[in-house]
Amino acid sequence: MVSLNYIWDLPGVRRFWNTPITRALFDRWQLAGVTTFASGRPSGVSFTTTDSADITGGGDPGRVDVTCNPILSGGETFGRWFDTSCFARPVRGSFGNAKRQVVRLPGSQNWDLTFSKVLVGRAGRGIQFRAELYNAFNHDDLPGRTGPATTRRAVRRTLGLSLARLDGDLKRWLRG
Repeated sequence: MVSLNYIWDLPGVRRFWNTPITRALFDRWQLAGVTTFASGRPSGVSFTTTDSADITGGGDPGRVDVTCNPILSGGETFGRWFDTSCFARPVRGSFGNAKRQVVRLPGSQNWDLTFSKVLVGRAGRGIQFRAELYNAFNHDDLPGRTGPATTRRAVRRTLGLSLARLDGDLKRWLRG
């Protein structure tokens, strides 16, 4: 897992277009965020029999036989993130040759962003405008699931807007 925390004072436009309107609209913006990337969790592959065959001889669950490398090297989709043709039902009396956790589930990424701007007024007072986006790029969450491959847990994108009154010596704060 990798988590990045950042704050960036965006460059202003006053050096290209120095008018009071452009300075008021486009200068003093800040981008802040937390971005997290996580690889998928390890998972096992199981099987069921439709003919009620007792493969292991005692009612204990067996493991599948792995016939090739199930890891896809690109081309993963929502419904297929490993090669299902690499698994076969073990023969009667065999426990299968698969490891306990033979594949990895899809990873996840989350982007939480904040755009803010301070508007300085008289006597060192001002207003801060903030736009906060949680799950900004709306990536689906594909958790370790036990349902069919068509089950999807959608993660909602949230937008929050706020204004805050700031008191104190903002001019000194903005200079340094």
